[in-house]
Amino acid sequence: MGDTLHYTLKGQVTSTVADTFSFEDTPGVGLTVNLPTDADNLNGFSVAVYDVDENGDPTGEPTPLTYDADYTITNNLRDGNMGGEVSEGVMGTFTVTVKDAYQYAGEMIVVEYTALVNDEASVEDGVVNTLDNYGNPTQTEAKTKMYSFDFTKKNVDGEALPEAQFEITKGDETLYFVKQADGSYKKAVSKETPGATSTLEVINKGADKGKLIVTGLGEGDYTVRETKAPTGYQLPTKLTFTVKIDDKGNVTIVQDAFKLASQDSQTKAITVTNVRKVTELPLTGAAGTMLFTVLGLLIAGAGALVYMKSRSVKHALRG
Repeated sequence: MGDTLHYTLKGQVTSTVADTFSFEDTPGVGLTVNLPTDADNLNGFSVAVYDVDENGDPTGEPTPLTYDADYTITNNLRDGNMGGEVSEGVMGTFTVTVKDAYQYAGEMIVVEYTALVNDEASVEDGVVNTLDNYGNPTQTEAKTKMYSFDFTKKNVDGEALPEAQFEITKGDETLYFVKQADGSYKKAVSKETPGATSTLEVINKGADKGKLIVTGLGEGDYTVRETKAPTGYQLPTKLTFTVKIDDKGNVTIVQDAFKLASQDSQTKAITVTNVRKVTELPLTGAAGTMLFTVLGLLIAGAGALVYMKSRSVKHALRG
């Protein structure tokens, strides 16, 4: 939710006498279309004319057309340019109409625009935009799926743990979610979405105890950071790991420095472990080296302190 999708409509003008050339688009539920408000506020909407190569594809430098002067946009979308039904059985649409189309005979008109995935998008079905490329005998359905990931909080003995809390970021952006009836979290468009929160807590009881389920995500990299450990457990300051979702929804992770986040090579299930004390941390790789270094410094520091205290006592006795 909140992701920006890019769409393209295109068609070749074949008539030398046509007054207009039109495209009609039908955005589905879960899409908010970014339409121009005026010639100075296009919201990323563009219409341009291209030459056509031998394969029938647009080529060369485009000639941009001007909103209102060269083309118009009409729509019967829901308030806020949202897709979906405007009345029973009637879907909202918007139409781009190019004026004096005959002057572009033999050339191709290309319409490019963006749409925002809004809070109505279905996690199960994703969003669908029906594109009517002018001159094509059939319309094209552009489907965009929503993805998810989950993991389970456990201790070193493999027991599921309640109470743990997390936050998720994508790049520099903190993401917000709305908690669902089943305990999962659906990505919100923004923190303004009713019920939105950046604090995600694992399920605290039942068969899914210790599990965090996050839905409504697009392709990309997500950084997960633990912000609160279960009662009686440590919260390493660097316990973050990256969840990678590819364009097919496959999920992989990049482990944290302490290797407390792991993924089963067969089932792909992700486990995030909490420890009661530092000695339960994995003693392999950089994390193990780090632990032994810290313990070594603590022991060395304690030895130096004892030595200095000993010298101080001897000096006092001699004085």
